[in-house]
Amino acid sequence: MKSWFLILMLFGFTHGVKAQTVKLKRGLCKVTEVIKDKKLPAGKTKVTISFVGPDNKPVKSNVKFVYNNDSLFPKINSEGKYSISLAPGKYKLRFAVPYWYEVVSDSITFHNQSLMSVLVKFQPKDF
Repeated sequence: MKSWFLILMLFGFTHGVKAQTVKLKRGLCKVTEVIKDKKLPAGKTKVTISFVGPDNKPVKSNVKFVYNNDSLFPKINSEGKYSISLAPGKYKLRFAVPYWYEVVSDSITFHNQSLMSVLVKFQPKDF
């Protein structure tokens, strides 16, 4: 009887640990600003992405950017920002930096003739 009790307690403890692990914050990707701009050509959205590291300082290199099925290594300025023009529509964004957790967005809608700002914050992997 005692062994069953111990097994059930052990199972409950390990189950609780797994639940906590899933809730850990592994990065952030969010739209911070959307401004309509009729000066942009029809069918275009200008997206400016700000990359921030775990120490809240700009990330300036080694970022892999994947949007839908296209990928690139963006040229990021000294402030940790990268701008790209995209067609309006829904995009799933993914960002990767060595030794940090990958940041994946939910589906983001880019609006026609808009300036959009996106913040990406990375968190370090535990080794």
